Amino acid sequence: MRTGLPWQMVEIHEPVRILFVVETRPETMLRILDREPAIGRLVRNGWVQLATLDPDSPAVHLYRDGAFHAYRPEAERLPRARSSVDWYRGWRDHLEFASITEEE
Repeated sequence: MRTGLPWQMVEIHEPVRILFVVETRPETMLRILDREPAIGRLVRNGWVQLATLDPDSPAVHLYRDGAFHAYRPEAERLPRARSSVDWYRGWRDHLEFASITEEE
């Protein structure tokens, strides 16, 4: 591995966990986590992120702190930028999603 490459990966890219979205109700998913210890450990210990999508509505719930919580988007519309470099230039902390387009 080239010198400096590991630092570049954490300076530019935020480490993330995989997100699983399962089409089911939160109470059903909780029973699965209890019944399948290996899956339960991955979720409860924060190695993966888990969300449920209600099969009968657009409701999404995120698993956090031992329970599912209703998801609330942070913004109605995505911010826009001309390029990824324009979006993250000067930032070191987490940035939300943005729409990358040639037009602003």
